[in-house]
Amino acid sequence: MSKIVVLFAHSRTGTHMLRSILSQETWIRNHDEPFNPAIEHWNKHSFFPHLRQHLAGTGAMNVVAAKQVVDAYFDHLEHSLGASSGLVDLKVGQIGAMDWPPFLQGTVPVILDRVMARGWPIVLCRRRDQLAAYVSQKRAEQSGVWVRREGKAADDTEGAALHIDPAQLLRFLAQQERVTADVDRWISGYPSTALIHYEDFGPFPFLPDPVREIFSAAFARPLRRGVKTDTVKLIADHHALIVNADEVRNALLQQGYAQFWPETAPDLPRVDGTADDAGRGAIPAAGSATIVTAAQAKDRAATLKADIAATLKTGVTYKAERHALADVAVQVGHFDDSFVHRAKNAPFAQYHLEGVASFARLMFQARRRDYLDDRPKYRWLIDDKLIGLRFAESLGIPVVPYLFCDAVADVPATLARMGYPAVVKPLGDANAANVFMIFEPGRVVEHQTRQTMNETAALARMAQTGQSKWLVQRYIGPLEFGEQPVTEIKSYMFYGEVGVINEVTTYPEIALCEWSPDGREIDSGRPINRMKGRGFTPELVADGVRMSLALPAPFLRVDFLFWQGQHYFNEVSPQPGSAAEQPNFDRALGDLYLAAEARLLDDLFEGKPFPEIRALAKAVAGEMT
Repeated sequence: MSKIVVLFAHSRTGTHMLRSILSQETWIRNHDEPFNPAIEHWNKHSFFPHLRQHLAGTGAMNVVAAKQVVDAYFDHLEHSLGASSGLVDLKVGQIGAMDWPPFLQGTVPVILDRVMARGWPIVLCRRRDQLAAYVSQKRAEQSGVWVRREGKAADDTEGAALHIDPAQLLRFLAQQERVTADVDRWISGYPSTALIHYEDFGPFPFLPDPVREIFSAAFARPLRRGVKTDTVKLIADHHALIVNADEVRNALLQQGYAQFWPETAPDLPRVDGTADDAGRGAIPAAGSATIVTAAQAKDRAATLKADIAATLKTGVTYKAERHALADVAVQVGHFDDSFVHRAKNAPFAQYHLEGVASFARLMFQARRRDYLDDRPKYRWLIDDKLIGLRFAESLGIPVVPYLFCDAVADVPATLARMGYPAVVKPLGDANAANVFMIFEPGRVVEHQTRQTMNETAALARMAQTGQSKWLVQRYIGPLEFGEQPVTEIKSYMFYGEVGVINEVTTYPEIALCEWSPDGREIDSGRPINRMKGRGFTPELVADGVRMSLALPAPFLRVDFLFWQGQHYFNEVSPQPGSAAEQPNFDRALGDLYLAAEARLLDDLFEGKPFPEIRALAKAVAGEMT
């Protein structure tokens, strides 16, 4: 029996549905997408806490270290399975997370290399109809619905009109061809590989026999047919969703992608210029003026570029209009430095780059810089839970009383000193993993699983985690789970400026409310379980701002516990976690990040001393010698 099977998939290929069906087998554990940073906050199998633990320990990141980190994580996954088998969803877009530069000299990416080193079976998941994949992607981006929920029989692309940019579509298709060729080269000769296509999945309420046989062979164990409560509906009419169908069709035919717009598509004219038996019209023959050639497209882009420049030079009053023009400018091509220099006295010089920052991209770049430059950094020092608490205390920010112990064996004595109820959590885990709420010796609740046990059983579980350093804190919150839960307030700070604030509860389920700095409920566009928020106090926000100004970092996520009108510092991180993906606010948060960098550089040049973090770093260094 195979320990772990890997779904190696392009986006929009039905892996969520596959995982849902396969996980109905009691012996298959679904690990979801562990290399997807956008779902780290709720995926308890996420890779990134393990990566942060490594960086906090050594800070080194090179090819050898990258392989060691991934190997250690895969060891963890296998160890956690026991007698079960695991299913890992690995997206093509996530495969280079541990490579720098990405895919250096055509070598196999580190993550895939370590998968194959273990001999795990790989099931390639692809989609024959790439136009349908692109439509599905755009519809998901538009609606915020990325997976089809249980009981919703319709596909996520149903019922919404889309305007498709032919140039972007052609770039997508070309990229898919390149990536597919790369993947085929990487796995060439690897014996444990099979290929399935999205189109082979339905419509049906179960796995068809060929697909079921592939997974039975991969797991080396027979699978049931996997009956579900609803059916899967493929996109049979995605052409009808495209409002500029003629323009898209012409672009596909001109560039040799006719297979994605077959003659059987709804109301599609024939390619040979004649009408079909149903009386549908004809596509003009090659050379017709209605077909846009590459040369014509280039001329149109040049004309549009000139129009944008002329409009911006005359002065644009409204910020929204400037943003729209900047978006179009980026799509048709960046303006070169000489053009910017000639326009430096015009409004364009002030606004041509406004609105094109990306928070997600900036955070990724900052992370990569840290990998390349492994010198100690203040912002990563306070990522340690204990040091973060000490930093908050040095600033006079209220914290939950805490004690530290070096081993699980010391926890009982430390609990006796702290008193009940208390919370015990490891310093090296994230996402509330291995956190125990100890109300009394006979009543302990594991936070993530909600399992109840006694203190002896909890200590045994702590010992099994392999963690050696533990934090014991006074419990803040209701004594019974039926009562109103404590909330966690995650404030996203940009060196003294507030970006967004997330209010999170974890019981009876994980739910979230997103707030603007001025107290309005907002929607970032992330696919989350939303709730009606209870709010927070101005004092909480002020403490978050104060901490962000006390550390030389353009961004910090400062987390507080909020209970009965009082806030307590919980932890701080230089990484946003799942908030890196904020489709509706990515530009605005990117602008905040760049502005924060500029203010921070000004303060550093002026000699701002940052005394609290310097003193803490010196004290920590002395304790380690």
